[in-house]
Formats: sequence, C-alpha cells, structure tokens
Amino acid sequence: MKFTSGLTLALCLLATSASAAEFTVRGVGAVTIKGKDPQTVRALATREAKRKAVIAAVEKILGPGASANPSVAPRLEAIVEQVGDDAISNSSAQTVAGSFEVALTLSLDDRAFRELLSDQGVALNTQTARSYSILAVMDEYRTTPRDLQAPLEELVEFNTRKGASFSDRSSEGAASRSSSAAAYRSSSSIDAQNARSSSASGRYSDSLRANGSSSAGGASRDANFSASQSGRIDANSSGQFSAREASASSVRGNTSAAGAAARSSASASFSKTDVQAESHDDLSYRRLVKYQPRATGPERVSQTYGALMGQLQGYDLRVLDNDVFKSRYFQGQPLTLDRMTNSGELSRYVAYAKTDQGADFFLAGTSVIVDSGVSPATSQYTCSGVVTVKAYATADSELIAADTLSAYGAGSNSDACASDVARKLALAIGPEIGGQVQTYWKRRSVYGRELVLRLTGQFLPLPVRARFSQTVSALPGVENSVQRASGSSEIELTVSYKGATPIDQALATALANDPAFATLDSRTDGQRVLLCLGPCKPGV
Repeated sequence: MKFTSGLTLALCLLATSASAAEFTVRGVGAVTIKGKDPQTVRALATREAKRKAVIAAVEKILGPGASANPSVAPRLEAIVEQVGDDAISNSSAQTVAGSFEVALTLSLDDRAFRELLSDQGVALNTQTARSYSILAVMDEYRTTPRDLQAPLEELVEFNTRKGASFSDRSSEGAASRSSSAAAYRSSSSIDAQNARSSSASGRYSDSLRANGSSSAGGASRDANFSASQSGRIDANSSGQFSAREASASSVRGNTSAAGAAARSSASASFSKTDVQAESHDDLSYRRLVKYQPRATGPERVSQTYGALMGQLQGYDLRVLDNDVFKSRYFQGQPLTLDRMTNSGELSRYVAYAKTDQGADFFLAGTSVIVDSGVSPATSQYTCSGVVTVKAYATADSELIAADTLSAYGAGSNSDACASDVARKLALAIGPEIGGQVQTYWKRRSVYGRELVLRLTGQFLPLPVRARFSQTVSALPGVENSVQRASGSSEIELTVSYKGATPIDQALATALANDPAFATLDSRTDGQRVLLCLGPCKPGV
C-alpha cells in the first residue's frame, strides 16, 4: 500500500472523528521556463516544491539539519515518492523573472509520516526512545448525566409546632411563735456567691426544739403546710430559696449558741414568686432529591487504555504492561483525577514504577464516558467522553507530556457507543502524547540532555574544583556548563550533554591522568549524576 492511501485514510478519520494529529509544511519550487513545454515546467516545479516541503517535514520530526545527515540524505527521494499529490492541501503558481514558481502546502498525518520514516530506516530518535520504557496506568469510568428535570426520587418533609405554656409556683404567708423558759441550740451554714449582679439558689435546713406553744397562719398557692399544737413541739422544715441581689458576699461558717431565757417571742413573714411562661411557633422543612446515580468505580476493562497503548506502540514507544504493577500497588483502588493531581500517592507510584518495574516514564490517565441515552433524531445511543493523561520521568518527576481531549460517539446500544468513544479518545490523544514523547527525545538529541553533575569529597581545594569544571566544559558533547554551587566539600554544575558516551564515563577517561581524581566513583539517577572522590555512599 502506498503512503498516499495511508494519508487519505488518516485524513478521512480526522474529518469524521478528529482522531488523528496532522501537521502542515510548505515548500516552494521554481523551474526555468526557457526551452521547456508548459506541462513539463509545471510538473518539475510542483515536484521541487513538494520535495522541499518533505525536507521541512523530515526536519520537523527528526530535528534541524536532519535532512543532511548521511543516514537520511540518500533516502529523501524515496520518501518524496511515497507522499502522493493527494496530500497537497493548497498550491499556487506564478511566473517570476523567466521562472515558473509553485508554492504548496502538504497536510501530513503525524503518525503515518513517522511510520514512513521508520520504514525507510531514517527515524533517528526511534532507537533512543525505545531504550526508555513507559509504564501506563489508566482507569475508565462510565456514567450518566444528571437530569435535573427528571429526578429519580424526591422526599419533602414539613413540620410546624405552635403553642404556649404557663406555670405559677408562687407562695406567701406569715408565722409567729413564742416560748418561755426554753433552752435552745441552733446551727446554720450559709454559702453565697459574690457577684455584681447575681442570682443565688440553695437549700436551707432549720431544726427547732422548744417547750411552749406556737401558732402559724398563711396562704400558699403551690405548697404543703402543716402545724401541730401540744405541750411539746418538734418542728422540722426544709425547702428551696432563691434571691436576686445587686451584690453579695461569700461567707461560709458555722455558728453555735446556747443559752436560757425566761421568755422569748419571734414572728416572720415570707413571699416567694415563681412564674414561668413560654410561647413557640416552630417551623421545619427538609427536601431530599435523588438524581441518576453517578459512577461509583472504574470499569473492569478500560477500552480507552487498550486503544491508547496501540497508538503509543505505533509511535515506536516501548510500553510495559501494567497488570502486575496495578495488582501490587493500586490493590483495587481507582485512579482519579484528584489522585493524579492533589495526592501524594502518585509520587509513590512513580517511584515504584522506577524501582520495581524499571520504567523510565510513568503515564497516568483517566477517561470518563457519559451515556446520554437515545437521540430522538437518529434513534441511536449517543455518548461523550473526556480523557486526561500525564506522563512523568520516573527519575526526577519531570513532566514530559500532558493533554486533555474530548470526543462524541454513537452506537446501536450503550456498550457500542462507549466503545466508539473510547476508540476516538485514544485516536485523539495517542498522537498527542506519542508526539510529545518523541519531541522530548528530539530536543535532547538536538540541544542535549540537561544533566546535574555533583562532585563530592572530604576536602576539595579550589584548584581541584577548577580543574574539574574546566574538564567538564571541554568534554566532547557538552554544549553548555553552568556552576550552581561550590564549597570546600562539593561542586555542582548543570550541563547540556549530547555525547553518546555516558558523561560519568567520559569524565573518568578525561581525568584519568590527574592524581586528585584517582579514586573517582559515580552514581547516576536519571538526570542527576553524582561523582565522588572515593566510594559513593548510599544516601549522599
């Protein structure tokens, strides 16, 4: 099958489902008119313009100057042959100073063009990208929209309470008593709380024993009162008291008195007011509405994940299966957007992916498919979906790719509709993520990888640090070197490195003749390279 057919199919998919990522390039070709027939002139100018557009596409994918690379230049004509004229989306022609000039634009499918370069053996970054594996974890949710016009259940409760209450427990009265030749003993205990404006309440107890006569009279609205009269009287009384005073004193004590009198008399009156009144008019209202239930957990099988993995493999990326990883670390817990963005758990998953799975990148994503029911216009089930994906470098959590896309689908039933949307989501986001990962490696191939070099030792005098810095700057493949920190026991540099040899090994070779670096050791963790004068200890 020619590349033209692949491009046509890809463009058709793009038009129908916005599934494929495409890019455009422009080329201008000119041919001398003299001595040539018009048809030949137009054909030659068009081919030259297309060739220059293809060169622009190659350098866009592989990096600046890639068309001059010895492994790419001999294959350029074959690549131009595979790009058919149906990829031309716009063209114009004009005569300029005896030459016929054609300007055209090529619309190319990103994945299809990358596959063409790979088939021709000129995908320069493919081997590099495949050297770094990606572990992907993705959950899929299926749900329904909330229909605010048609709740499943509605509960309304309305309660009212009106009324009043009145309680009067007031009392008043008077009492008098007299005695002769009586001996008496009394004791009292008083405890009052001092306050500027206070209310005091308490209990009182009074015990009297006398020989004589007594009389009492009074009125009570809510009290029990009894009296007895005889030659010998024993009277006991107890009750409650309350008083409001502007001020009071705090006194606690005991008094005791004993004596005899030939004759004594006493009289007292009391009044107690205790009225309680209350009125209420209470109203309570509660309304509970239950709408269609939302998704409570992810689907057992993520169709979006399966389709996306196929897309990433089409971009020549090395993808690791996630079944063992999910069963060991996720243990049935769903991956949500909140956990992807606001949870500390994701950083632990990234660390697990690196240490236990040997993954250089960790891709986490979620897809949500909403069933919208049957469309009255088409009588088919309709649904929509949203997918969010992020890819991290496991060594230092550098974000290398991220995107959120949506799609719409239809089908004869809800499952067919969900499958249609899942495929479209994967076709839409696969090229975006795959392209971003490939661009990540292209930039590092063109501009070098950003590395942090740190040299440590018990004592690093300034001359040793200076020689180390100079050696790093002169190392083949080092484009730029910036000192970040320096002290008596360490020096740290940030470098852009394009060399094929690991930088720690290249440095060991360059410093082999310097006695100060005879015990040089190293440890590499992603973008960070630790160099030690002596064995590198764990945790340094």
